[in-house]
Amino acid sequence: MAYLRNAYVDGRLSPDNFEGRVTRALDAVTRADLDATLTGLAVVGGQVHGSRIAASETLAAGVIGLSPFFLGPLGPILGVVISPRGSWMRRQAAQQANFQLVALLLGAVVLGAAVKRNLMIVTFPFVGMAWFAGTIIHAAKAFEGHEWTNPVLQAIPLRLFDDGRRRAWIR
Repeated sequence: MAYLRNAYVDGRLSPDNFEGRVTRALDAVTRADLDATLTGLAVVGGQVHGSRIAASETLAAGVIGLSPFFLGPLGPILGVVISPRGSWMRRQAAQQANFQLVALLLGAVVLGAAVKRNLMIVTFPFVGMAWFAGTIIHAAKAFEGHEWTNPVLQAIPLRLFDDGRRRAWIR
C-alpha cells in the first residue's frame, strides 16, 4: 500500500488507477495477485549505499585517535604523515591532530588565565575532562567508521593539517 501511495504522490498513477490498484491489492488472495497490482510501475530512486570504509582503516584511525593518551599530539601527527593522501584514515588523523593542537593551545590559554585568578584547582579538571571527552569521542567515531568533525574544530577554524576539506597550513 505504501508503494502505491508513493507512486500516486509522485504522479506515476492517476487517481482512478490508484483506487483500482488499491482495491485489487486489498482483494488479493495470493502473492501473484498482490504483485499484479504493482506491474507497470517504474522503480524510482533506489537507496544509495555509500562506500564502505575498510575495517583496517577504521581500526587504524581508531588507534590513531587513542594515541594522544600515550604520545600526546605527536600520535595523530604521525598518523597524518604515514597515511596515504586523500584517504579516509588521513582525514580522521588530520582532524584528530588539529583537535589535539587546538585543545593544547586553548587549554594553555584557559589555564594561564586560571593561574592569574587562583582558579587552577577548579579549571584544570574541566579542561582535562573536555580534552579527554573530545579525544575519546573522536576515537570511538573512527572505530565505528563514521565521518565526524569535532565541534571544537567547527567553532575554531584553525587547521594546521590538511583533512581534505579545507586548505591547511601543512599539506
